[in-house]
Amino acid sequence: MFKPRICFLFLTVLFLPSLCGFSKSSNVVEPSQSGLSNSLIDYNYKKELNPLSANAFVNRGIEKLAKGDYNSAIKEFDTAQTLNPKLYEIYFNRANAKKLSSRYHEAIQDYTKAIELNPKDLKAFYNRGNAKRLVADHMGALEDYKKTIQLDPNFVQAYNNS
Repeated sequence: MFKPRICFLFLTVLFLPSLCGFSKSSNVVEPSQSGLSNSLIDYNYKKELNPLSANAFVNRGIEKLAKGDYNSAIKEFDTAQTLNPKLYEIYFNRANAKKLSSRYHEAIQDYTKAIELNPKDLKAFYNRGNAKRLVADHMGALEDYKKTIQLDPNFVQAYNNS
């Protein structure tokens, strides 16, 4: 039997825009059974349903990252890594949190791991280039910006830094 409410919720979740340019896991958002709109509560609920879901920890980390709670976000990503160390989104988002915490060398390591897992993601190359520039690795930054341009010649930000 067709249930319009379920269909609407599914379509709403399917087409939600990405949050702040962060990379969410593929099966991330579930509507809260409590009807609350706070997405962190939704992720907490998902974590309760499946405490071994790396995606739930990634998304909680993204929410904390977006709120500026970088250390808590990093802890969420660390937990996700123990559950699924092959999930690209862990490393990309943890690198963002580390870069925003001025932990540039650690961010570079995480961006590098993200690139290993997803070598066609220009955002990882671009952000790693920015982190390298911040630690005065100008040649390394230039190589990452060139790779970004190679992946997408229309990515204007990379030209501004190269």
